[in-house]
Amino acid sequence: MMVNSLGVRREVPQGIARVFAATIVARAGEEDALEAVLREAVGPCRAEPGALIYELSRSDAEPGRFFLYEVFRDADAHAAHSAAPHSRRVVGSEAFKNATVDVTEYGLLDGTPPAAGRRTHEPVHDL
Repeated sequence: MMVNSLGVRREVPQGIARVFAATIVARAGEEDALEAVLREAVGPCRAEPGALIYELSRSDAEPGRFFLYEVFRDADAHAAHSAAPHSRRVVGSEAFKNATVDVTEYGLLDGTPPAAGRRTHEPVHDL
């Protein structure tokens, strides 16, 4: 059993990398407050031992729309992330509580995490 950062409980097979894609839309007037609380958590989230990828983006066209892409080693790593103080601060913040949040969970098709040592925050190829 796993409880995600939104408090949703679900059965997830152990040992399979978990992928989460979240769109978070701030309430009008709270865009900067939401960005601040989300940004504050990026460093601690990336430092978690089970976090393989943790990327936060903000829409150029809609400044109140954020996209969060997370990959965790397995369900236990995601559960640890959800229970971490920095994650609890985000979820408990007024800006997050007032936001519209849509999270989709995925499993990697082959069940394996990205190759060890690959720096996922840099382009894989040059354009």
